[in-house]
Amino acid sequence: MAMTTIRVEAEVRDRLAARASTHGRSLGAELQAMLDEMMWQGIEAGYRRLATHREEMAAYQAEAVEWISADMGDLAATAADEYPEYNS
Repeated sequence: MAMTTIRVEAEVRDRLAARASTHGRSLGAELQAMLDEMMWQGIEAGYRRLATHREEMAAYQAEAVEWISADMGDLAATAADEYPEYNS
């Protein structure tokens, strides 16, 4: 993976370093963990918003059931038809 340098104020770097030290991580690993946490918080917030709209939530749940119960053989056949350039 390519590495880079970012410029931040000393106070920001010190706060990040303290947080990273608390978690036993490098500065880069701490930044990655923070970004991952923000991503999951966004996903959870999206589900909370979705839950406030009954019809949309019902449609989402119905689609989830459809995907979970899908026959993998049927999905493979559909993919083969949709992307013939990858068929041997």
